[in-house]
Amino acid sequence: MSRRPKERDERGAVFVFSVMILSVLMIVASFVIDLGIDRIVRTDMQSLADTTALDMATVMDGSQTTAEIESSAAYASTRNGTLDRNAASTAVTLNRDDIDIEFGIADSNGKWLKSAGPTEYPNAVKVSASGSSSIRLWPGQDPAKPRRSAIAVQTPPQVCITAGAALADLAPGGTLDTLLGKLIGIQRLTLVSPQGLASLSAEVPLLKLATTLGVGSVGELATVSSLSALGFVNAMADVLTADGNVAAATVLRDIALKLNATTNINVADILAVGSGNGAAADLGLNAFSLVQAVIQAANKNSFVDVAVPVTVPGLTVTSVKASVISPPVNACGPKGTKARSAQITIRITSGVSVLGGLVAEAALSPLEVTVADGTAEIGDIVCSGTGGTVKVAADTAAARLKLNLKVTLLDVLFLPGLKVELGIPDPALRPTGASIGSTSKVTKTFTYAATGVPSAQTFGTGLGSLGLSTIAPVKANVLGLDLGSLLSGTISPLLVLVDPLVSTLLNTILTPLGLNLGTLQVAPTGRPVCNLSALRR
Repeated sequence: MSRRPKERDERGAVFVFSVMILSVLMIVASFVIDLGIDRIVRTDMQSLADTTALDMATVMDGSQTTAEIESSAAYASTRNGTLDRNAASTAVTLNRDDIDIEFGIADSNGKWLKSAGPTEYPNAVKVSASGSSSIRLWPGQDPAKPRRSAIAVQTPPQVCITAGAALADLAPGGTLDTLLGKLIGIQRLTLVSPQGLASLSAEVPLLKLATTLGVGSVGELATVSSLSALGFVNAMADVLTADGNVAAATVLRDIALKLNATTNINVADILAVGSGNGAAADLGLNAFSLVQAVIQAANKNSFVDVAVPVTVPGLTVTSVKASVISPPVNACGPKGTKARSAQITIRITSGVSVLGGLVAEAALSPLEVTVADGTAEIGDIVCSGTGGTVKVAADTAAARLKLNLKVTLLDVLFLPGLKVELGIPDPALRPTGASIGSTSKVTKTFTYAATGVPSAQTFGTGLGSLGLSTIAPVKANVLGLDLGSLLSGTISPLLVLVDPLVSTLLNTILTPLGLNLGTLQVAPTGRPVCNLSALRR
């Protein structure tokens, strides 16, 4: 009887195979977990280096040497405070002995140049940090201690200023009110919201505005060459709404409804940002300064009627028109940043009733004065715990003048009612007009109290007169002939009479625009921002 061969017993083979597979998986998993933990440690160390560098940069104010900083209570307090916060927020073990803080000197671009000696004044700080994790799955490995570093530089103090008209100049029915209103198609800007315009003193943070407009930084915003004026004002409103300034946002949206949806502006025409590290990121401009500039930038070169109730004995004003040649430029940044006032042309047509000599009748037909650019430059910015000072140097605003004067003379050379047309200066020789006034740079100081912003200051001295009788050459057209030299004895006395009247009229019209002849108004629009720091890895 045959027997079946005994079958091979393979029981337990699966178990052995499973153990082998699990062992491999455990090894791979330990590597993966350890590498992940190392990555977390590196991330935490970089965050620690960044935040510590930014915090330690705040103890530098430019007035203390390295030795003085490192021995100060502020240094110890800031160092311990930032490390305590980071220890509580990280999942790794921090060894304070493995955190190195070194003060140094950086150039204007934030590039680390060298370590600062004990007697040198640092403007940068370098932080190196390492940490570890006590959790390691792969046996035999030492705890990971990756090292990461960061450099923070102290940026110069910054402030925002404006040159020219401010919200305080927006008297109902005044020149500025009328001009801004007419530029957007209404009689006066104050009609948009009679009581609400005061809310436009609210500050618009420039970094938030840049973010809302989809631009990475304030510096980039200032270089945008084509941006919708309507979109710009609505973005301002969005920022103010997010900050809780609903009243100001509502006024801005009402103004935006009056803007042409297809009109674009060059942001550089209304906003200048200084070249300091991180310039303007923590600054803001009041809403009125910005929206005024947007309105003027979006409606350049068109004359609008800005008739205002002006009475000057001796003149019968029939027309006052204005045209914006260039809008005001608001400036934010460190020392050296410049703000430019608006360049506006005023055109006046008027009869003259103060006559003398052989003059029977005279009329300004018209007088045109272009108030040239006045420029203000931010100087030294000094911060203190409760206030501070800002120095501003400004060029006074000169002007260009063109006058077409029509005169009817009494019996001259036995020709009754002789008509004379004067060009002052001769338009054939000086088509852009004559420069009046002189420019000079004056420096003034704005002093900050514990709260608030200093009032505007006037730079320069207003012109007492235009000097019409001294402007040359003058063209006198009589029956197609230039007889200026023959009639100078008759015309010059008339110009002497008209000169102070016209000067009074112009200053009355220009004052609300912040553009008086020979002067420039400058005002800070926010408080200085100091002890700023920026990372430079």
